Amino acid sequence: MRLRSKNCKSGLAFVAASLVASAVGAADVTPTTVTIMTRSTPASGGEAVVARIWHSIDGGPWSEITNGSRPQRGVMVVTEPKCDISVSYNASAMWFTHTRDIQTTTTCNEPEVVFNDFVPTETAAAINPARLTNPDAWMSALGGDAVAAQKSEQFATKLNDAILNGDFGVVAIASSELAAQLRTAGKEKEAAIFTSLSVDATVRGVAKARNLSLEDWTALSTDQKGDMALSAKGKNLVQIYQVEDLGISDKLDSFGKTNWKTMRSLEGGGTTKAVDWHLPVTTLEKFDAKALNFNPT
Repeated sequence: MRLRSKNCKSGLAFVAASLVASAVGAADVTPTTVTIMTRSTPASGGEAVVARIWHSIDGGPWSEITNGSRPQRGVMVVTEPKCDISVSYNASAMWFTHTRDIQTTTTCNEPEVVFNDFVPTETAAAINPARLTNPDAWMSALGGDAVAAQKSEQFATKLNDAILNGDFGVVAIASSELAAQLRTAGKEKEAAIFTSLSVDATVRGVAKARNLSLEDWTALSTDQKGDMALSAKGKNLVQIYQVEDLGISDKLDSFGKTNWKTMRSLEGGGTTKAVDWHLPVTTLEKFDAKALNFNPT
């Protein structure tokens, strides 16, 4: 009995010591806050670029960071279990404005990780997101009247939040609604630009939903009229998503197109109201694309 008691006490002491050691080890692991900056190249102005960020820890698989905060354009703040060379990052432009010619990764550094190798795309010459999120630009584009005063702040705020947070469904639906109204008002070139923006947002939303990056190919191409349209590869991606993720029949006329069901399935799309983007005919008729730095050629 005495021997049994001694062994029992020794066993308890060992367990207690192990628990203490574990607790000390756990206490040594302090989460690290990491700021990731994404910018265009110095030669192209070093402007902020909204980007999707992936990380890999200890050589593990790459996964997109979805729980980071975005206090402003071109900045993501994340919490990592550690910050050293065992934590790697990769980045991809969220929107059509920029791309990375050279795909390189970088390891974690404190106090910030910087990607400054984004370059502007050709599409960015026709659509300027900085103006799309500017209330004054919208005020001018919509004519400067009472309707413009009401809608300009609303449009700019909603688009700024959507672009910052990657709410592709919001941008796709808003642009689709504006395009349809402008086309009815006879503003074909302006409508074509918003259509391009809607299509691009849809394909990018689909790519994110399927955990893909668009760095190595384009969602849009130029059609026979010189307008931006869905590329063959973009259409194929949409078709796969519609069949496998949404259960849409490939026999429907809308198959392979950026239809309402597809746009609403994307982030932010389910709560976006089309009526919020409606404008009076008189406002549409005097819509000034130049105020948004559009290039409707």
